[in-house]
Amino acid sequence: MSLIICSNEIPGSGVRSSEFQAPFSFHNHLEQPLRIPADSEVAVQSLKINKEGSISVSPNTVWYEYFGIEPTAANKEQRTSTAHYVDLNIDGPREATVDTCARDFISPALNRGVPNPETFGLAAAVPKRDAGGNDFEGWDMTFQQRANASDLNNRPSNWVNKFGTSGTNGGLSFNSASHTLTATGKTGSARSLNQAIGTTTPLALNNGVFEVDLTGLKQDGTNVSWGVGLTRC
Repeated sequence: MSLIICSNEIPGSGVRSSEFQAPFSFHNHLEQPLRIPADSEVAVQSLKINKEGSISVSPNTVWYEYFGIEPTAANKEQRTSTAHYVDLNIDGPREATVDTCARDFISPALNRGVPNPETFGLAAAVPKRDAGGNDFEGWDMTFQQRANASDLNNRPSNWVNKFGTSGTNGGLSFNSASHTLTATGKTGSARSLNQAIGTTTPLALNNGVFEVDLTGLKQDGTNVSWGVGLTRC
């Protein structure tokens, strides 16, 4: 009888994101081929699994979300809602615990995937565990919807500059006290590349109003173009 020790990890490789190393896809890394005679009996003597408290996520982790009338065979041609592609918004493989994965990746992605201001920011994912609070059993995902809040003056507090905030293009700086955007780039035609997008408090469906005050807009002797509009989530 022969004893053969196999491993599903290449020592020192540091490879964690490839499915070649995934627990569900075993590969042994013997340096020489193992030849077993025909009709031999092979049995597992023992099995050791090292389970870490982290999971791997990557840009390949994607799903679709749907918000609208429940699809049926009868209304499939009349519905205006559609499924929305969602990903984790990361540029490479990441390691995370089940808790940080839910908080930092899945919950924000759930909110990006539902382009409705009445639910935006309220979707969340939390780890689900057994009665003893030990074994991880997946994530509980919840969606909520706001009540009518048309009397509240909610204004965007976070703005993302599409072309950055320095150099030739410049950007738009936001003053949270006065709720104003100011161009920070060069004057003249270069300022036409300044663009900022508000990413919080989207326009409500319940009598929501979009209002912009341009009284502070100044010309500097050149033809400066500008535009204001709405964008989907």
